[in-house]
Amino acid sequence: MAIFSASPRVWRRTMPDHQLAETFQATAKAKGLSPIILHALYLANLASPDRRIRQRSIHAMVSELEFAALLGIRWVVLHPGSHGGKGEAAGVSQCARSLEEVLRRTAKLPVGIALETTAGAGGFIGARLEHLRDIIDSCRLRDRLSICVDTCHIFVAGYDIRTAEAWENTAQLIDKVTGLSSLTVLHLNDSKADLGSHVDRHTHIGEGRIGLEGFKAIINDPRLHAVPMILETPKSDDGSMDKTNLERLRSLVYRDRPPRS
Repeated sequence: MAIFSASPRVWRRTMPDHQLAETFQATAKAKGLSPIILHALYLANLASPDRRIRQRSIHAMVSELEFAALLGIRWVVLHPGSHGGKGEAAGVSQCARSLEEVLRRTAKLPVGIALETTAGAGGFIGARLEHLRDIIDSCRLRDRLSICVDTCHIFVAGYDIRTAEAWENTAQLIDKVTGLSSLTVLHLNDSKADLGSHVDRHTHIGEGRIGLEGFKAIINDPRLHAVPMILETPKSDDGSMDKTNLERLRSLVYRDRPPRS
């Protein structure tokens, strides 16, 4: 499962005390919840050309990693940020420098950062796999960096995943550019928008432009069996759509192998 440390749309974070952190870890273990991923706040922009925003983002990310460490969480998912009109190359370079500072300031923590693929609108870097590769390659502490692939994001960024053949082509590209071994987590979301539209609009599994065939190829890919897959689909007041989306995905699992937990 994935959690936020606070509302993702505010800067302020409050650290849990040690008793609460211990209770969290004990409860997660008792319920069999593993792994748990922390998603960083949306406001953080490590690629920003604005020094004030960038420094505030660095401070916020240090806090996110400290929060994760207290709860025994191994990975924090982060959107790489927007270049603010300065161009993709400048954004990639700035994000890498900012990440280096975050990692240096948290060097003793057993927590890493998973850079999430983005839709690419509004100057956001991360829509191309090469962006993530170049950011990671530029960091000396790259062993604490990985990637998070969001199915809606990569689809609207231009990577086709609607069929088994299309997914295989994209999977091979991921492996060539960043390495499938660097994939820490998958966000499974269908897309309201078309391939290459750069419009980030999540929808329920099988009800969007990706469709069930694409998800069937992804969840049955043996290369991904150890990769946690998390829904970010729209919520209903009673929570029923989460159950519906999970049931749709589990119904796609091939019968000749054990189902995912």
